[in-house]
Amino acid sequence: MLFGAITIYLVVSSAAFCMGVLYPGETTPDFSVPTLSGTNFTNEAVPGGEKPAVMFYRYDERSLFIQVEWSTDSSVEDFVKYAPRTTHFVFFASQNPKENVQRMRDRIDVASHSNMQLLDRCHFVPVAIESVTPWIGEVFSQWKCIDHGCNSDNLQISQHGAIQFTAARLDARYDFLPGPGQSGLINKTLPVIYVENTCNTSLLSEPRLKYEEPGSFLPAPWLTNQSWTPLLSGAPGPFSGKVVVTSSDGCDYYTKVKFASENGAIAVVMYPGEGEHVEEIVCQGKTCDYPPPNTPATMISSSDGLHLKALLKEGAVTLTYNTTLLDHFYFGSNFGALAEGGWFLYPSLMFLDFQAQWFDYTARLEARLAAPAKEISILHMSMMHGKPGAVGNVTVPSFDELRHYSHVELLAYLECPGHFDNDCAIWDRTMELSVCCTGQEEPFCNYELARYITTFRRGTGYWITDVTELLPLLKSTDGQCSFTMHTDEWALPWLVSLSLRLKDRVESKVECEQGDCADKKRAMSAGENEIVLAPSSMLSLIQGSRTFDKHYNNRTAVHFQVPEGTRGVRLVSVISGHGSDNNGCGEFCVTKHVFTVNSQYNNSVTFGDAGTPLGCAMRVPLGVVPNEHGTWLYGRDGWCDGQEIDPWVVDITRQVNLDPTATNSILYQGYFNDHTPNPTSSPGEMTIFSELVFYTALL
Repeated sequence: MLFGAITIYLVVSSAAFCMGVLYPGETTPDFSVPTLSGTNFTNEAVPGGEKPAVMFYRYDERSLFIQVEWSTDSSVEDFVKYAPRTTHFVFFASQNPKENVQRMRDRIDVASHSNMQLLDRCHFVPVAIESVTPWIGEVFSQWKCIDHGCNSDNLQISQHGAIQFTAARLDARYDFLPGPGQSGLINKTLPVIYVENTCNTSLLSEPRLKYEEPGSFLPAPWLTNQSWTPLLSGAPGPFSGKVVVTSSDGCDYYTKVKFASENGAIAVVMYPGEGEHVEEIVCQGKTCDYPPPNTPATMISSSDGLHLKALLKEGAVTLTYNTTLLDHFYFGSNFGALAEGGWFLYPSLMFLDFQAQWFDYTARLEARLAAPAKEISILHMSMMHGKPGAVGNVTVPSFDELRHYSHVELLAYLECPGHFDNDCAIWDRTMELSVCCTGQEEPFCNYELARYITTFRRGTGYWITDVTELLPLLKSTDGQCSFTMHTDEWALPWLVSLSLRLKDRVESKVECEQGDCADKKRAMSAGENEIVLAPSSMLSLIQGSRTFDKHYNNRTAVHFQVPEGTRGVRLVSVISGHGSDNNGCGEFCVTKHVFTVNSQYNNSVTFGDAGTPLGCAMRVPLGVVPNEHGTWLYGRDGWCDGQEIDPWVVDITRQVNLDPTATNSILYQGYFNDHTPNPTSSPGEMTIFSELVFYTALL
């Protein structure tokens, strides 16, 4: 599975686990675990099939992050809603296994009315992991989880120089407020003050943005390239240099943190009302449109909060932000191959589903790859790093032969140099594939053939991109083509595999008159007969990046004549917005792109998911790598982290005069809120490669 010989699997039985560490990609050892239902669940392959997809999860009472995953209704409800039907979920507990897995089962049972079959695929193990499946416990222990809910975060509370108690803590969501570590507060002894009322709404400023779509927002400045200052001491005020302790009741979290921050607090600790569950601190309602304070906030339990409040009545109190390392609490088996699960960016069981959806996606991709195709290997586990990138020189069939294939695809696979996701490059970067074939003239030598976005620290990219329309880039005088995969010179290295797949060869021609393209296939229908058309030549319209500001639309129309024998014309564009101005453009704003043919036909595409909280997360079934380390969840302007950027293709045959002596025109314009962009600061940019592809009859 997964790119043929690229991944080497090591077959290991549970009885022979003494051989050492298991790594992602190796064969999942056999297992059989007892469940609450009284039966055993096993990963035996079905007759004539393969082993099932499985997600393993371990509950740990020491982690408030994990506790909140189960006490929050939306977390459990989303798990039930998005769990794919092909994956099994095995639940363990590190402490009190029988009682804890029973509680987990009860929570899922209550929420599963919308997915009645889910409980049949959820298996709750009422005994210690080590007593039945040693290798599973070893994987939990050996596959280290770093950051984002992986450990037991706590507050050490002291008075009169002695530790009084330790309170488990849950920090505010990473995209709302900075963490204590980002603010330089970890392992520091900090003075504490109790504040009864932190709901002074007069401190609210005007919203920073007006969005077309409810729920849209900009990431906080510490998640982008915007500048911000870590808080080692608060601003002047009555709470200056202190950690404010307050109840979570009375108003929204933003107002409380803003009030404390404006009065000098360096951090805020909240606790819920008596008998209430801990909740994650997030922006709420209209406050998501306000600039976030640069002040960390955390939540502790009601009992711990009341204990802390009582201590403060007796005298001065200090606290220290600490972290206790825990074993990993989830991983998977992708139809028989061990797999990491990435990161839970906030306490929601939906992240289990995202990884399971990726298993589904890879299974569908494997089925697609099983179809007959002529495959040309270009790169195999090649290091992509620095200015050269990864280069593959190959021989391709003649252009006449290539035109006989109805589908031309690129199969790309991205891996990290090490065994684990922690070995991967931290930042997402644009990754471009360019090609130059012998005899190609400017601009089509070293011209972009495909564009991808790398992941935030996950090494599981696996994509098929249809590049049939760009076939003229592979025209060569001697069959030799050089392919280069590259990203920023400073970026950390990736291992890249790439192949060209030629599918559905057309063996014969049927004739007919000229007609419209019925769909994205290359057969154009007209009346009772058909003629098979194939890409013949190209005209480049736009290539490269341009600043997305008030000058962006200072363009003139491109005038062109179609080549002799042209029967069809397609507009092909790969568009992606990057950077972040005061409107979130180009990465997080909704933009519209219009190509006007002959001054009367408008062809447009709008990237409506940009800026939405889960715009890219909902595209995992389409190939977005899930559970990345950074802000992969948000919708982007024409792209997602950990996915290829598919070309936008429009058949404009009827909009063009096909007389080779006639002159046509096409004009491109890009808009934000239906107007030329006009940012006040830090303008972003649009990267566009756009072409007209001319089709002629296949001889």
